[in-house]
Amino acid sequence: RLIAQPGEERNFHIFFQLVRGADDDLRAHLLLDDLTVDDFRITSQSGCNEIRGVDDKKEFQHVDQAMDLAGFDEKERYDVYAVLVSLMYLGNVKFNAKDIGKAEGSEVDEGSQKFLAKFCKLMCVEEEVVNRALTSRTVAAGGESIVT
Repeated sequence: RLIAQPGEERNFHIFFQLVRGADDDLRAHLLLDDLTVDDFRITSQSGCNEIRGVDDKKEFQHVDQAMDLAGFDEKERYDVYAVLVSLMYLGNVKFNAKDIGKAEGSEVDEGSQKFLAKFCKLMCVEEEVVNRALTSRTVAAGGESIVT
């Protein structure tokens, strides 16, 4: 369900609530800038990004209050929101085929680099390491490993 939804079915509500309900400080922390639900594949692919009578901004306030009541401090809530938004950034990363000698490979599409960079920053991981993990594979045969 995270990757694809049937037509006219919305992805998980929290994605919409978070993007629409985050205040300026949280948006800055999550590197959202002026991005909207229309800018993310996860929230725009089905064509259904609103539910009549549902205020995502208000619903996000309820979620945040519930997390606070459940004992999540501000940093813990920010961390949860960072994981959610990171999934949205990763969902926007596209790949291109790349010839590497006799093997096939892939590379992150140039237009997707900004989303990969935001994912890495929020997850506190090195972009080069994640890029390599997403675009290479190791084949083990005959006691040897080949990285492509």
